[in-house]
Amino acid sequence: MTTRKTGEEISSQNKGRKQSLLHAMTKTTAQKRKFNPGDEGYKSATQLRNERKRRAAKKPKSNAGRKNDAARIPSDPSLMYILSPTKAPIIRKAVQFFREHLAGNFEVVLGPVRGWRTVSKLAVRQTKAGDKELCIGLFQPKTHDLIPGSGSTSVHHPSINAAVQQIQLIARSCNIAAYDEATGKGDLRNVAVNIERSTGKVQATIIWNGDAKDKEEHGKAHQFATRLIADMKKRLHSLWIHFNASWKHDNAIISHTGSWECVYGPEQIVEYLDESQANSNEDGHDASLAHVPLHFPPFVFRQANLDAFTKIVSKIRSSLSAAHATDSSLKHCVELYGGVGTIGLAVADLFETFVSSDENPHNKACFDKSIDCIKSDTIDFKTRISYVSANAETMVANGCFSKADCVIVDPPRKGLDQSVVDSLCANKRPRLLVYVSCGFDAFVRDYQALVRDGQWKCTHAEGHILFPGSDAIETLAFFRREATCT
Repeated sequence: MTTRKTGEEISSQNKGRKQSLLHAMTKTTAQKRKFNPGDEGYKSATQLRNERKRRAAKKPKSNAGRKNDAARIPSDPSLMYILSPTKAPIIRKAVQFFREHLAGNFEVVLGPVRGWRTVSKLAVRQTKAGDKELCIGLFQPKTHDLIPGSGSTSVHHPSINAAVQQIQLIARSCNIAAYDEATGKGDLRNVAVNIERSTGKVQATIIWNGDAKDKEEHGKAHQFATRLIADMKKRLHSLWIHFNASWKHDNAIISHTGSWECVYGPEQIVEYLDESQANSNEDGHDASLAHVPLHFPPFVFRQANLDAFTKIVSKIRSSLSAAHATDSSLKHCVELYGGVGTIGLAVADLFETFVSSDENPHNKACFDKSIDCIKSDTIDFKTRISYVSANAETMVANGCFSKADCVIVDPPRKGLDQSVVDSLCANKRPRLLVYVSCGFDAFVRDYQALVRDGQWKCTHAEGHILFPGSDAIETLAFFRREATCT
């Protein structure tokens, strides 16, 4: 039943509306009224200006650091697209490629654009202008000229910025000479900094221009290291010296023949892809390989953006778990270009046998140490999982695909070795291929070779921006061997 309002109620309601309108008009007039000195509420021009500054300071600054970096270091290629990471040319190229070749959406995943880099290798050179001081930073593209101020950027983890600045100040105070490429002289060639994500502490490596067997050079390097430890102890996870006495025209930061010395702290940073597991067990043991502790000394490869890479590994695990649910014959897996097992150890428990491999001879010890940290009452990981120190071409030549049902590859930017592509196309096995690519042009080349004769079909692909600001994309793709070819 609808109840009609009386005339008195309508009149009262209209009166209330008029009073509200009058109040709003009075408030607006008061806001616009100009106060004179001495009036209540009067504020001077300086007070008003300070108020505006305080309001501005409270506003979100998500773009502030990126804009400052873009203006301060315009020639840094890692910051070229920092204001719009998804608009980098290679990302647009990838989106267009999969729009033409993939039945389905090609999602591009972008994580945080500030503070993501937890690994950095920086050059040490003398500035060419002014006081010609020792500086730590990046080279300008296609040159060996240091970019002023590039040792500290918004994409670096804050601990990297702080450590680099402190190392630079200490080196100057100790009269450490920056490396000179023209003469091959100088003390400090490079500085490498890795971050332990759970604590923010730094694993620092000073790359020294000298031979460890030279007593004078060895003593000078250790004297500098002692000063670094004394001044940076609260910030350090560990400190390493790498002696690199390479020929002056050798641009390699790391020398395969140079010696390594850990002079302070643990030899390895221990990382968990799922950081919530890092403190779940005091022994560092977890029954699931998805949460295995990974071991990183400074002389093995580690993803610079491990947070973003974890999303790739998570997708691989969930996809392989789903594949097992529909195909129980996926029992044997081989991993090429495996590093310390960042991907492989997260999925190895899904298979009856798992073999990982890489050419870096230091990786196997890290991989085995991770296996040693895993305890299980139901699975004997040491008999099911193994590691071979060999490059991908050697693995293929030795018949690694003969029993493999699944293969995981994460090659360098150049893509798969030709013999790997040839073997994948020539053999009936494996039936499932997981391809993680950091070089899109090489991936396109390999993609076309795999699908050319109808042997393989790409069933899913997605892009991940691991280096926001750079013209780069990490591609994750799953390939299935066509049924007619099995």
